[in-house]
Amino acid sequence: MRRVLAFAAAAVMFGGLAAPASAASAPGPAPMPTCLPGAGPCTETDHFSQLTFLGRPLNCQGYFGSWVLIDVTGIGVQHITVNKAQDFWFTTTFEGAVTAKGVLVTITPNPTGPPTFTISPDPSRPPLTGHFQTWIGFEGNQKNFVAHDTGNLHLTAPDGTAYAVHFNDHASSTTGNPFVPHTLVMNTHCEP
Repeated sequence: MRRVLAFAAAAVMFGGLAAPASAASAPGPAPMPTCLPGAGPCTETDHFSQLTFLGRPLNCQGYFGSWVLIDVTGIGVQHITVNKAQDFWFTTTFEGAVTAKGVLVTITPNPTGPPTFTISPDPSRPPLTGHFQTWIGFEGNQKNFVAHDTGNLHLTAPDGTAYAVHFNDHASSTTGNPFVPHTLVMNTHCEP
């Protein structure tokens, strides 16, 4: 079960999100780690330079109240350690230049499978450029898990309007129910 949980966490963090590079700044997405619970004990560090993801609408007014496509080029590192007991610790950091583009997302239900997502440019929202930084961590063992992240976006529109987004999230479980979140905190602050 922990292997499934670890794989799911990695897929959520990087599936469809990432495009990273190595210490020598090799381009490309962050690779799926090969060091996972079940393969341990092991440790792995990967370097990457690109990150692309679809940002969901936030509890914000204006630009970030709707879907946004985020594309970042910079420096990223992901690290995972799995011990002999198959407990694991996964962290990633990323910082770089960002372009945010407003997009329209249509979700079409599918009764026999996953829904279909259609993404198209939103002509009412110009691209924003600026700086992005984030840190993500996920740890798990037989008795509980903890997942957390924090990040900042500082962006400017072509007309000079400045935007800032800060987020931090935390989810954890307890020994009595190790695979169901007990604590869930999600904070987002947007300006303007």
